[in-house]
Amino acid sequence: MKLSKREKSLIGILFGLGIIFILNTFIIKPTNIKLVELHNEKQNIINIKNNIQQINQSNSIKEIDKEEDIVLKIEKEIRQFATIDYIDKKIVWDENNNDEINIELKVNGNLENVLKIDEAINKLELSKNIKYIEINKVNNINDTEEIDNLENLVECIMTFKVV
Repeated sequence: MKLSKREKSLIGILFGLGIIFILNTFIIKPTNIKLVELHNEKQNIINIKNNIQQINQSNSIKEIDKEEDIVLKIEKEIRQFATIDYIDKKIVWDENNNDEINIELKVNGNLENVLKIDEAINKLELSKNIKYIEINKVNNINDTEEIDNLENLVECIMTFKVV
């Protein structure tokens, strides 16, 4: 069976179209589908990363608010028992090189009232966070109305770790 030139050309074109169809169906289409899936996955990862960053930023803002609030809460609870000399917030590095926030508090007052500070500390849930406490008797006094109770007058220095 002899084929004419025209028939041979037609068979060549059909054969070429068949190869292109097979390549498109089994190689190019699946590759494009995978490429679209990878692009969508990349977008999902970028969205998740952005969400995590936003959550971390809002958490850090909440932590800063919590630290500032705790100073105000300590002052509010303790000033009813004793005179507050100062409240100092310090940021230090712990043994794992993480930030650790400590609040140092110095108060003066009658020994019985200074010991009542324990109630305020328990109310603020800081009793487990006490790192340091020192109570000393006050030897000199400037206020004339407290001279009668000079033997009961003490100063107290406490350090809390803010969690």
